[in-house]
Amino acid sequence: MWAWGGNSSSQLGDNTTTSRTAPVQIGAARSWSKISAGSNHSAAVAADGTLWTWGLNSSSQLGLNDTTTRTIPTQVGTATDWSRVACGGSFTVAMKTDGTLWAWGDNMWGGFANGTAGSGGSSAPTLVNSISDVAWIAMGKRFAVGVKGDGTAWSWGDNNFGELGYGGTADKRSP
Repeated sequence: MWAWGGNSSSQLGDNTTTSRTAPVQIGAARSWSKISAGSNHSAAVAADGTLWTWGLNSSSQLGLNDTTTRTIPTQVGTATDWSRVACGGSFTVAMKTDGTLWAWGDNMWGGFANGTAGSGGSSAPTLVNSISDVAWIAMGKRFAVGVKGDGTAWSWGDNNFGELGYGGTADKRSP
């Protein structure tokens, strides 16, 4: 895996806070299958199904049960059935091979898709019960979208500019 760009929050994962104008290799000893870059943190799923995060962690967006910034990829729990991950501004969502969706970090804009919003969130992966059979996920800074196994698209979170795509601008706290 290779990264470059701003690195003030260690979001590149190269054990520094030095910005890079050329690619630098990250996590050389591991084979990676999926990666996502958020505003100030990053995450990746390794080929063995483990989940790794690094960068700013002020809202527990790394899912490591604390708020300590990490300068290198750090494993989240011990599960080996992660399939995809997406990073937003201060929260993260990931899915497992069984189609379940998990969220952690800040829930200010309703990223947990549980009908609530507020500055509280979770410091570890928390099951999102309002959507299942997820096949694909992506995130913006304050919202998330998912595609279910039947091909239908779902979105939730901040919607000030109509980014949820349902024809209005009201925020949605559930998919």
